[in-house]
Amino acid sequence: MHVKKQNDMEKVEKTDIRQLMEDGGRVAELLAQMPDSPERDGLLALLAYCGEGQTPDCEKAFLHARRGMEKGDGTACYVLGLMCANGDTPDQRTGGERQLYDHYDAETFMERAAQSDSPWAVDAHLWLGDYFMDSCRGEDPEEGLAHYRAAAESDSVEAAEFLADYYDERAEWENFENEELNRNLYDCQRLAYELNPHDNARRYGLLLALGIGCRPSFRLARKCLEEDYAFGHPEGAAALAFIWKRRAADAGLPEGERACCAAQAEKWEGIAARHGALPVEPEEEEDSDFGFGSISASGSGALGSSSGFNGPVLHTGSSANKQEVVLFRPGSFNDTSKAADDLRDHKAVIVNMENVDKAMARRVVDFLSGCVYALDGDVKKIAQSAYLFCPHNMEISGDLETLQAEVENYI
Repeated sequence: MHVKKQNDMEKVEKTDIRQLMEDGGRVAELLAQMPDSPERDGLLALLAYCGEGQTPDCEKAFLHARRGMEKGDGTACYVLGLMCANGDTPDQRTGGERQLYDHYDAETFMERAAQSDSPWAVDAHLWLGDYFMDSCRGEDPEEGLAHYRAAAESDSVEAAEFLADYYDERAEWENFENEELNRNLYDCQRLAYELNPHDNARRYGLLLALGIGCRPSFRLARKCLEEDYAFGHPEGAAALAFIWKRRAADAGLPEGERACCAAQAEKWEGIAARHGALPVEPEEEEDSDFGFGSISASGSGALGSSSGFNGPVLHTGSSANKQEVVLFRPGSFNDTSKAADDLRDHKAVIVNMENVDKAMARRVVDFLSGCVYALDGDVKKIAQSAYLFCPHNMEISGDLETLQAEVENYI
């Protein structure tokens, strides 16, 4: 009998525990045959807390997690961290005074889990990354980034994509002139592409085409964008038209090669149009350097003035159908939902960050940037303390210097 238990133990250890956990009933059977150990307690705690193959049982989960934690098991620490963060430890569930293991202890247990060899160490790093990036909780972005990097080094797609988004936004704020940020953006986007090419081929291809954080490579950019189109993304065709058009404008190429590039650009523009993908076009180089922030999708209609804003009209194609620009001054982060509603209603929003502290300003910009990303829109910093957010049917263009002066005078 002892030999059989050892064999079952080896079987669990050599199997991908995370995949095995999907069959909660089977894991419970194997664990029942194992001798007592910290690892067994950790897995039993996770099964009981998540309800895999059984009804969730917080008391049972806490019992096993505490016992496994005291013997140094990383999975047990991870479960205790979750229970503390979610208010599911006995002290918190009964509503009594703080004794042992409440939400103040979540960070400590997650740190121990992240430093362990538990299959859930990456999850602990991700939790800690979210925790420290949150200005209302950990409020230590550098520490948060360190945890995301650790998770990315363990091939976490979620961490790599988060870091790519983070550095993209920061690099755009500096008009892609900060080489360190550009390089970080490129490295994280490349890793995200390697781990999940389906969702990251287009962004990685554009970085390669524009030479952001790397030497430009038309060949590799073309490969990535053709791959993106093959995945069923029509936007990949629009991006291919964009890079072919840029190549056709390269005066250093022979005339015949430039003509071939122009023909390829026309072909891919036609493919993108048939799929309804909006064309990708660079903004004026005097406005910014290359980057996702300087690549916008053309649409119809134009932006006009409203809410007392008398700045110039920004055209996206036609001079008809002028639409109002809403001026938004956030008093608190909760006010941001009103600006999001305006974007959803196809209105452009100018956000005045004057007299807003830096932490809240970043949260507002992050939130609204996510909104315009979901709406296929665009965002541009148009003054020292103002941003212009546009939905997908509008494009930021026109005399930006005049607009910046008008906005600064107005706000």
